[in-house]
Amino acid sequence: YEKFETLVSSCPAPFLRCFNILFVKAVRLLTDEAINHKRNSEDEILKAFQVLDKDKKGYLDAEDLQTLMTTYGEKFMPEEVKEMLAAAVDTEMGRVYYEDYAEILAGD
Repeated sequence: YEKFETLVSSCPAPFLRCFNILFVKAVRLLTDEAINHKRNSEDEILKAFQVLDKDKKGYLDAEDLQTLMTTYGEKFMPEEVKEMLAAAVDTEMGRVYYEDYAEILAGD
């Protein structure tokens, strides 16, 4: 916070006015996004898992899912994957039975 305060106090007045406007707009945008954010439906989540389950087994191997989540697309942090898998994996089989998990993810 102190570094930010020092940076802002050293800026010329025209920049500060612009910064204040941008900051207010950013806060409004983030607030609106948080308020209006809607979870995906269970059906949408289920379809996404089904795309990954090419053999239509009804589950995904935890290792494979972890690799996908940390390697492709919008990559998850290892801590996020660990937390997600802790809630989703059948520890005896090392599988994510995604039909049940989709229901959990879609819930409020």
